[in-house]
Amino acid sequence: MRKGFFVTATGTDAGKTVFTAGVLAMLLEKGVDAAPVKAVQTGMENSKISPDLKVIFSLSGFKPAEKEIGFMQPFTYLKPCSPHLAAELDNKRPAAVDGIEKAVEKLYKSHEAVVVEGAGGLLVPVDRKKRIYMADIIKALDLPVILVSPSGLGAVSSCCLNIEALKSRGIKIAGFVLNDIGPKSRDGYIEKDNARVIREFSGAGYLGTLARIKNMNRKNLLKACSSMDGLKKLIDGV
Repeated sequence: MRKGFFVTATGTDAGKTVFTAGVLAMLLEKGVDAAPVKAVQTGMENSKISPDLKVIFSLSGFKPAEKEIGFMQPFTYLKPCSPHLAAELDNKRPAAVDGIEKAVEKLYKSHEAVVVEGAGGLLVPVDRKKRIYMADIIKALDLPVILVSPSGLGAVSSCCLNIEALKSRGIKIAGFVLNDIGPKSRDGYIEKDNARVIREFSGAGYLGTLARIKNMNRKNLLKACSSMDGLKKLIDGV
């Protein structure tokens, strides 16, 4: 069985890149030789390295070998939009499931595990003509999924919908994470109940809530992620 995780989210700006860095940092801290992958990156503009990978490298402490960077970002596009549209605007081949699989397999030759970050949400279109979703890439890679969602109002519906979609496709679910971003309810009563209700209604495991981090760096991110009991147990089991 492949070691690692696929990090997806209920939508854009849920904080999955920072969380992906946290998961990778925990694995590296544990002594697991893990590598990050940004399955599809849009919004490259003039950058040669995926903007999300830059964040992950910096916050996790991962030092990439130059020859492996291409495998960590197998499909990149200039415009900051949905992968299917970015490919069309660039007049480039849409992200292909087999292409991402081959890139990941290359990394497994020199690393024990991978932490793959998706683009956008679960049902983001990747290839318009072939009707390929991000979920099809997740299914092919056969890695347990960690679902990231903002912790506030709306989390119950969006999380339960995503978990239902994952289950209907037979995709393994490692658990869900709530990210403490955005406006917060007084006394946090909504956020606390959201975690409980999502777990009760969906049957998915609650890995914890990622607390707000004022000074974002590897040390503080690692501390915040390590304080999430469910996530810590998950990483300990790798």
